[in-house]
Amino acid sequence: FLSDDYYAGFTPFAWRGRGLFLPEYALSRLVETPTEILAIIDTFLADPNLTATTGLVTGYDFLSDQAQGIDAQLTAAGMTVTSLINDHWTAAELENLWLNNRHDLNAINAHFGHFEAIPAETSGGVVTPAEVAATPIDQAGSLVFSVGCHSGFSAPDHQATANGLDFPQALLGRGVTYIANTGYGYGDADTVGYSELLMTLFVEQLCQSSNIGQALRQAKLAYFNRISLHSLSPYDEKVLAEATLYGLPMYGVELPICPNMTDVASSSNGRSLLVSITDDLATRKVVFTPTFTAHAVANGKYFSVLGETESNPGQPIQPRTSLDVSHPGTVARGAVFEGGRYQTFDSFDPVVTRVITEDSDLPLWQAEPPFAFDRWVPASWSLINSIRTADGLQQRLVVMPAHYRALDEQIGIERLFDEMTYTVYYANSEDRTPPSIWAVRNLPGIGEFTIEVEATDFAGVRRVVVAYNTGDGIWLTVDMTQSPNDEDFWTTTLPLKPTVEYFVQVVDEVGNVAVSNNKGRYFVTPYTYYFPVFFLGR
Repeated sequence: FLSDDYYAGFTPFAWRGRGLFLPEYALSRLVETPTEILAIIDTFLADPNLTATTGLVTGYDFLSDQAQGIDAQLTAAGMTVTSLINDHWTAAELENLWLNNRHDLNAINAHFGHFEAIPAETSGGVVTPAEVAATPIDQAGSLVFSVGCHSGFSAPDHQATANGLDFPQALLGRGVTYIANTGYGYGDADTVGYSELLMTLFVEQLCQSSNIGQALRQAKLAYFNRISLHSLSPYDEKVLAEATLYGLPMYGVELPICPNMTDVASSSNGRSLLVSITDDLATRKVVFTPTFTAHAVANGKYFSVLGETESNPGQPIQPRTSLDVSHPGTVARGAVFEGGRYQTFDSFDPVVTRVITEDSDLPLWQAEPPFAFDRWVPASWSLINSIRTADGLQQRLVVMPAHYRALDEQIGIERLFDEMTYTVYYANSEDRTPPSIWAVRNLPGIGEFTIEVEATDFAGVRRVVVAYNTGDGIWLTVDMTQSPNDEDFWTTTLPLKPTVEYFVQVVDEVGNVAVSNNKGRYFVTPYTYYFPVFFLGR
């Protein structure tokens, strides 16, 4: 696939043996002939801002939920929206609404090739770039964006043996700004994910950014900065890299109303307080109190937090929330879970993520894959995402306030956290290496048992914390005591109950945090059962 982000991502992330580039500046492409390029430039010079009052949103198949969401976003922004969202619309209907009428913002969600927009009902043909170029309606100054596969692929005319005219050049030639994928677009079968989510974030950012280029850039940063632990996949890489802006990035868009889009975690789902700064190490207390929405679909059930979910291929969909923890002059290094309250759902049938594109085999993506991992997923619930941009360092504490353990391939146990408390550690040290946890041992006793942890760090270990629960809906924590004889050993005691499960967190002197959770199974009580013994004799 093709991407422009390389040219504006000056500080790539090392990821899977290669660089992952996120744009630090807004950028765009101009294609393809001088006449087409001049058309979009002249449109900008005539009016560098679009006052958007009307919108068109289309969708079908797995794109319907995203289309409905964008329809709701634009309506909330005070726009008059025309929608074409069903599984039966034809090319003639799309052409009539899109090309024979003018709308300021056009979300054309459909299956695509670079030379065809494929309607829900294909018996009546497709919409082609030639029809876009020939429309009698003045579309100059409008914005079109799509999640369609290859909808943003610009095929060089002099190299194409057929279908050289593509949507990017046809739209720019009419003075239309265009955002689309240079390769495959991706979606989720049951929720708004991947390319669908990125375009949803783009619409949200139209109210937060000064121009279209910044809106797309901020949408990509928001997408990346909300990804949770171990969740960044090659699908996400392609989603971010392929979304390409054709036109001029400084083109402004004004919506009638900008809804109050405050940070969801800081408004109704979380709060934070800078507690102290001691020994060059600052701490911040963060409390999440998420409000969940249940979603029942044909394949099961999942929860979201203000519409936000985490979708990992082949795993249950889980709720997700996050909070901006950036602090001027210092860097968030790690977060320690300090406790929380949860509710349990037995015999829970989760919805397992299925990544789909227009080429996905229909019976394949309709069939939910089995999930039978006999451990808690996710095993760890939090991650601090850091993005260094031209505006400075952006950091978010991303939390998945739920985890699931399968009992068989279809059902299991789901836990939802009503409250989660964290301590975030800040420091300016160049040391980014977390402590090493070498051993976690149980020593049984009478009425209680001892936990012994061996942990080391070059900067020194500052704190060792055990988080535990007894199956009563409450996670508690206890700080371990350092051995007076060996600084690498820490101990504490917990009640000896068969329902106890726990994990260990270690903080070094500069705030880096390591976690040991027995690979999602958690550590359990070393409970010993004694049975009576009978001796039979004569």
